Amino acid sequence: MERRSGSWKANRDTEEAVVVTPPAELLDYARRAMTHLGADIPGLTGFPESVRDRLAARLTAQLA
Repeated sequence: MERRSGSWKANRDTEEAVVVTPPAELLDYARRAMTHLGADIPGLTGFPESVRDRLAARLTAQLA
């Protein structure tokens, strides 16, 4: 994500945010690492599997 802010702090007063497309090599590496580690979506550990699956599908669609 690319951000523009009036503050020198990264997460304060964001005026504009643009989702950028990461390089294919980085996406591939991240997906392979996630699969290898059995990684989960951070912060969703207590939610039912069906909710996590739907969220993952939604996020994947947004990235496509």
